[in-house]
Amino acid sequence: METFRSGDLMTIVGRYMTTEDCSKVYRAFLRAADAHDGVFRKGGQPYITHPLEVARILADLHMDAEGICAAVLHDVIEDTPYTKDDITIEFGEVVADLVDGVTKFEYDGFDSKQDALIASFRKMMGHMTKDYRVVLIKLADRIHNLRTIGATKRASQVRKAKETFELYIPLARRMGMNKVRRELEILA
Repeated sequence: METFRSGDLMTIVGRYMTTEDCSKVYRAFLRAADAHDGVFRKGGQPYITHPLEVARILADLHMDAEGICAAVLHDVIEDTPYTKDDITIEFGEVVADLVDGVTKFEYDGFDSKQDALIASFRKMMGHMTKDYRVVLIKLADRIHNLRTIGATKRASQVRKAKETFELYIPLARRMGMNKVRRELEILA
């Protein structure tokens, strides 16, 4: 699955999106590929494989173009010099708000990583009241991170599994997303 390419995503979204929407998704891919250029995941894959996989998970659910664009761009604010304003200018306020909704807080300014995680989760929940797609993107992000967790240290694996059982599985259950919930349970 890690050999996933942009063409694979474009094939999937091309089955249900208009040409104009497919063009937006491709522009988001180009922006994310540029932003993450030269960056690699812990397993050695180019970083861009992660946002593409997150977007593919959501494309399989037929998420709309704004949601897929946000999925492709979901780590850009958090991990690169690009800002929410940059995304707003290029992709619109809705996409920028979705990306901002899944962007974690920096650990600086918090007493612990746990405090930062809780604040980030609260932020996501606040955004969810405006647009449920924030949670869908975050759940897809967690699924892909769990699928590739073998490249991380054991302590990180345990922490991610605990977070998944305490936060993400109950959230998927409450949203009635049983397929997502089951996959999270299996992976965690």
